Amino acid sequence: MNWLAGAAWPLALLIAAPLVIHLLSRRPPRPQPFAPLPLLERAIKRERRRIQLRRFLLLACRTLAVAGLCLAALLPMLGQPPSGDDNDRGPVTLVIDGSGSMEARNDGGQRFFDVAIDYAESQAQRRPVALVFCGPDGQSFLQDQPIPGLQARTLLEDKRPAGYVDLDACVGGIDGSSLLVTDGWGATTKAEGVHIVSRENERDNAGLGAVRVRPLSRGMIELTVTVHGSPGPRRLQLKKSGVVKSTIRLEVAPHGLGEALLTLRLESGHHRLVLELEEDRWLEDNKRELGLTMQGPTHVLAVNGDARSVDYQDELFYLRQAAHALGARDPFRLTEVSLGDERQAPLQEAQVVLLADNSQLDVAFVAELRAFVERGGGLLVSAGPSMDPVALTKSLGDLLPAPIRSRWMALDVDGRPSKQAATTVSVPEDLEFFDQLGLGRAEGLLRTQVWGGINHQSEGDVRWRLTDGRPLLTTDEKGRGRVALISTSLDRDLSDLAIRPGFVPLLRGLLRWLAGQSAGGLDPDLRRGERFSQTLGAQEVQWVGPEKARARTIVEAGQLRFTPPRLGLWRAKEIELGVELRTDERESRPLSQTQRQALAGSGGVGDQGLPLWPLLLILAMLALFAESWLTAREVKAAGH
Repeated sequence: MNWLAGAAWPLALLIAAPLVIHLLSRRPPRPQPFAPLPLLERAIKRERRRIQLRRFLLLACRTLAVAGLCLAALLPMLGQPPSGDDNDRGPVTLVIDGSGSMEARNDGGQRFFDVAIDYAESQAQRRPVALVFCGPDGQSFLQDQPIPGLQARTLLEDKRPAGYVDLDACVGGIDGSSLLVTDGWGATTKAEGVHIVSRENERDNAGLGAVRVRPLSRGMIELTVTVHGSPGPRRLQLKKSGVVKSTIRLEVAPHGLGEALLTLRLESGHHRLVLELEEDRWLEDNKRELGLTMQGPTHVLAVNGDARSVDYQDELFYLRQAAHALGARDPFRLTEVSLGDERQAPLQEAQVVLLADNSQLDVAFVAELRAFVERGGGLLVSAGPSMDPVALTKSLGDLLPAPIRSRWMALDVDGRPSKQAATTVSVPEDLEFFDQLGLGRAEGLLRTQVWGGINHQSEGDVRWRLTDGRPLLTTDEKGRGRVALISTSLDRDLSDLAIRPGFVPLLRGLLRWLAGQSAGGLDPDLRRGERFSQTLGAQEVQWVGPEKARARTIVEAGQLRFTPPRLGLWRAKEIELGVELRTDERESRPLSQTQRQALAGSGGVGDQGLPLWPLLLILAMLALFAESWLTAREVKAAGH
């Protein structure tokens, strides 16, 4: 029993052996594949990546939108900084353009001159700056020593740009490094650097230039208006007494010039007209006030050197017919005196004196005639068979446009006077002058034949010649007056001019021109800064200008000198006199692209370049739109 009890332990171990073998031989369970699980895992990973990408895109869109709006507010520009500009911190003389066009405004409604002030202030805060203002009167050194930024603004704020400025001359007088701050509506190459405060899209401007008036028939006038500026279509209005009389569209050509023709009917007397261009960058050059006087008949005093008892043989017969050719609208009013009675002629009532086939004149009358012309009167001399060239030249002297040498007559082959040997004249030499007379392009209208007249020296302005080279019409200016010499007769003794269709309009236009009425009675116009001068008796003249502005002029030594203080039409109260002050057409012309490229190629030109803020603003808007779209898709996906 006891041994059996002692052998139980080995037996127990033996019994446990299968359990140990089982435990040692046990293996982990083998996984059994389940087909749908890999597909599910890949779908989860794809969705996680899609969600991460969408959230990244949302973050990027929101960041771009905020960044784009912030950067656009800074108005960045794409372009190179000018020489001597932000890349140079050394001392510099800032030359500020003070021309009238600096009053033009940019896209934000800010004056170019205010942009220039901002720039000057910023430059003075970062480096030593001396300041020069270039106005119509030349250089004005505001400060020749370095100044702080705030002082630059103080010095410039009370300056007003006005008039045309010769920037080359202004910059050329500066020693040392200079930087011109300008609107780019003028060019200079003398500055070491140029900073332009206007952008390409801000250079669109047009301005009114010279106006010419040509009288037509029966109270009609034709206005030729010159427009300067950027190429493109423009709209022009003509107003009288605040009422629009005409509206036309014109095209400013690529070279920067355009021209408009307007017609208007006016009664005799003084009229105030207004020409207006549609609004653009610079409003000051868009408007012109015109003072225009429609004259009544020109008062002509004629000294008849060949009076005849037979009416149609008289030297002035065709002149009388021309005076009444238009019925009630007489081109001129005629007063006649015979040669020898010229001392009794009412010279003080005349506007033009006609010496028709005259020879020796009374000495006292010639002295009065000389004073008459010097004051602004007109003198017309015509040649006839009775004229003594030597005697007339001796009497009038330098009052004649050219000294008369001799008479001439067309001769036949036998040496006898002959109309058949006449010299033909057709096209005037000076077509522009005949256009001033209201004849337009006078080809054909003034075709005539001349078989006799006078020879004179080639002095004065020869306006019209015979086909053989002899002068037919010569003019000159004497003092404030005008003189004309017709080298043949005004009847049919030496030519057939008197019976040609162009005789009446020629005579009417020539007499008006001699009377100082060829421009249709336009008041003198001045560019800003110019002075008007006229000889008057000693007196004080009161002027009334735009918006009832007033000015006073003291006439000294018989000379009136008046510089209008502001643009527009000025009328003298005591005398029949008006002056119009306008902008200089050179101010209205921005540089063409070719000019700007040429200037840039010369070096030393800076520009604000291409504006980037519109692109940044568009980018911000696109980013906001994308953000909204992505958000909407995410909400829609979450709903499912």
